[in-house]
Amino acid sequence: MSLFSDKRAKTLFDLVGLFGFGLSLGVYAWVELGEAFSVLHLLDLCTFSLAFALVLLTLPRRRWFKIPLAGLLGVVLILIHVGFLLYFRFYQSWPYLDIIADYKDAEGLGSSLLKLTTWADLIFGLAIPSLFLAWAIRRTSAIPRRPALPMIAVAFLAAEVVFEIFSAYPYRRAENEPMMYLLRDHAMAYVGDWLPVRKASIARVDRQIERYFPLDADLYRYDRKPNARLRKIPAPDRPPREMLRPNIILIVLESMRAYEFGLYGAAPSFTPRLDQLGERSLVFEPFYGNTYQTGRAECAANCSVYESLRSRSIFVRFPKLKVNCLPDILRARGYHTLWINSYFAGFSNARGFLGAHGIEEFRDWADIRKNGRYRRIGWGPSDDDLYRMATGVLAHSRQPFYAEVLSLSNHFPYTQTYPTDANLPEHRHYSDEYADYLRGIFYTDAAVGKFIAGLQRYPWFKNTIVVVTGDHGQLFYPDGQGLTMPQRQEIFYRLPLLIYSPGGLLPTGRRHVLGSQMDIAPTIMDLLGLEAPNAFMGRSLLRAPDDPTRYVMMIHGDEWNIRRGDEYCYDLQAHWRDADYRGLPASALAERSPRTCFRAAGDLLHDPAITPLPVSPDAPDSLFSYGQELVLYIRYLLKNNLIYR
Repeated sequence: MSLFSDKRAKTLFDLVGLFGFGLSLGVYAWVELGEAFSVLHLLDLCTFSLAFALVLLTLPRRRWFKIPLAGLLGVVLILIHVGFLLYFRFYQSWPYLDIIADYKDAEGLGSSLLKLTTWADLIFGLAIPSLFLAWAIRRTSAIPRRPALPMIAVAFLAAEVVFEIFSAYPYRRAENEPMMYLLRDHAMAYVGDWLPVRKASIARVDRQIERYFPLDADLYRYDRKPNARLRKIPAPDRPPREMLRPNIILIVLESMRAYEFGLYGAAPSFTPRLDQLGERSLVFEPFYGNTYQTGRAECAANCSVYESLRSRSIFVRFPKLKVNCLPDILRARGYHTLWINSYFAGFSNARGFLGAHGIEEFRDWADIRKNGRYRRIGWGPSDDDLYRMATGVLAHSRQPFYAEVLSLSNHFPYTQTYPTDANLPEHRHYSDEYADYLRGIFYTDAAVGKFIAGLQRYPWFKNTIVVVTGDHGQLFYPDGQGLTMPQRQEIFYRLPLLIYSPGGLLPTGRRHVLGSQMDIAPTIMDLLGLEAPNAFMGRSLLRAPDDPTRYVMMIHGDEWNIRRGDEYCYDLQAHWRDADYRGLPASALAERSPRTCFRAAGDLLHDPAITPLPVSPDAPDSLFSYGQELVLYIRYLLKNNLIYR
């Protein structure tokens, strides 16, 4: 007798295949993401499984039609789930539905994704779901079409909608089931502004722009245009200043953090060249990155605009955004503006956005190829090749010029051999990942040091200002150091900022002022004695260092941090659930929640004592509410193009 001759047992066997595909993918994502159980996670898992089962049952049962169509849909869903996990491992943030539009940028990710892929992805993400998919496609024809299944699916979808609308925190979503997360996130991007809590926050910021976006009142005032909420114009009673016209070189170093700089307290230092440069420069601290990707960092440094939560970068999503960027302002005053990188100018739409916002000339990998042979390190030509090209371009450029130069060699996965490996400080006691990262930092430092030293032979270099900073941090840390979550956050976001003037256009030393990449463009303009209409969200670092209204906002996918004075608030996503919570307030320890505020007694980079602060999102004067309303308002401005007209 056949094992499945009993009709009920056979139906049960078929249902296992029908729901097994969705459940296997959901469980794979659940386990790999390390998510804790929640009602929304369970709803996601059940809804996705039901939805796919419903699709299979409603497809016409003609094999020539159903098999290829269902198979294609299943393969797409498998790739979305595995891609979601790999994206998270690479960026430590969640992807978005319209990331498909960025497919052209995937070329450079090959080596990184190869290192990130594990056997678990191949077995539990690809093989097992594929078996369930084949099982479900083959057996669905034998399952009777009952009206109960679509009714249950609709009920689960309704439950998710209700959960979302009445959530105390409407732009936070669970990440457990990638497809449901992406669909819900995409829907909320369009309907979220109708929620009363968001509308009230937007109206409150509108009424108090100066409170949320403070300005240097001695230089600017708000223009108060309804379709240009942040447009500032020079203050009419300001004393006139003579504009300087030096060349400006903005060097943005790939994945370089302050934590490894001797200049900022590292021992041993992995940046000896830049430490020496710092002794002849104006060094700023504490200085923060505002984001986690290079294009986003470029937007912050050039245009002083914050990114919004959960979206593609401004470069890609809003290429025609109405903002007045630093290259726009300088080009209008006779500067030649350049962008120089050893990767492709089209990556992340840098050419499209910056070309529309002031950059005249782009130099990239194609130009290095024209110059003959080069050494490849990681994603492209080495930093030595990049700086060799940059030196030649700048030496023949019309002056004055503004040039952004981006390094590349210190990009993940750090598996290559660097020319400086033989001279590394002691690093072998660290884990392999962190040791490899240190090798990249050491080479980046040597290459940029050689570049700046080589520029000294040109007479025009005396009339040049060199700004050196990083684009973002990396989530690699030395093991065995007992680092707490606040320390790891600080290490990730803290960047170097050095401004070097070989001609003595500004003093040397240290300037203790809370700042971020948002402040680079206003600071350069202040250095030049230049005031022009703009909508910069940052402020000059040369003014009011002790101003209690100064803050920095750090945005990472669905996460944000804010610091104002010695107060910090974190609103991190669920992947920090298993982080080491030592050093956080007792409330965070009890709830295992990364949503917390505290006060640091000293420099958080060096593990000071912290004191808990109230974390009530309903208190209008709390720093947490302040940060929450900022991120909502920034998204509103970007979506409706209301920053500057």
